[in-house]
Amino acid sequence: MIRKPGFTLLELLVSLAVGLPVLLAAMAFFRGQSEAYSRGEQHMEVARESALLTRVIYTELKAVHAPMVLDDRLDLWTAGEADARPLPNEVVLLHGGRELKYWHYPTDHPGERHEKRLVFDRNSLFVTDGPETRRVGRRVKELEFRRVSGDAQAVRVHFVIETPSRPGVPPASGAVDLTVRLEGAQNVVR
Repeated sequence: MIRKPGFTLLELLVSLAVGLPVLLAAMAFFRGQSEAYSRGEQHMEVARESALLTRVIYTELKAVHAPMVLDDRLDLWTAGEADARPLPNEVVLLHGGRELKYWHYPTDHPGERHEKRLVFDRNSLFVTDGPETRRVGRRVKELEFRRVSGDAQAVRVHFVIETPSRPGVPPASGAVDLTVRLEGAQNVVR
């Protein structure tokens, strides 16, 4: 009898018994790598959004300055500087610290002012400048503006960024505490 090349049933069972654990280990390794990649991606998203919000809040508050006045001689003064009248530019906290209202005084149009706001609503920070509103960030879980006790020119900002959970990966979050000191002695936080 001529034997045809091939595997016996016993050889196939032995190869399956040896190969199956190797295959399962490889699948577990790749699943772990995929979850680690997803976690890393979520942490990067938290870092990006935190950096964006920090930059926007810092830039907006550092741009707050006292009102500007153009006098008869076309000299530009900070309001109150020429005639000793204190006219502070107030940064007002509203709605339990969820909103911050302030004014922008353009130096190219002295005497004019534009109301601006930073508003936390629906998982985002909104920056309004008159009729224009822009949305900053989409993963803001909480945000609060507070006064700094003993310093009427400083604003403390606390916010938390959280990504949604993904299959097999819990949500990632990060908190930021930022203190911004307003420029100039005539800026006051109320």
